[in-house]
Amino acid sequence: MFTTLIGTSDLAARLDDPSVAIVDVRHDLAQPDDWGMSQFRLGHIPGARFPRMSTATCLRPRPAATDATLS
Repeated sequence: MFTTLIGTSDLAARLDDPSVAIVDVRHDLAQPDDWGMSQFRLGHIPGARFPRMSTATCLRPRPAATDATLS
């Protein structure tokens, strides 16, 4: 059975696995970048990344439709 959550011993065994991405997603929506980043700086799993909510969740704008693309 597939699960996105694993135990600490399983995670420790995979810390050097380049196919594993560890993302620290602690956030306070009232302080989207400040609180989470400060917690990340205080301590995190080795190799983890912190996504900034202000940039990580933005979608790239789609090109405007033109008559040529609609036909």
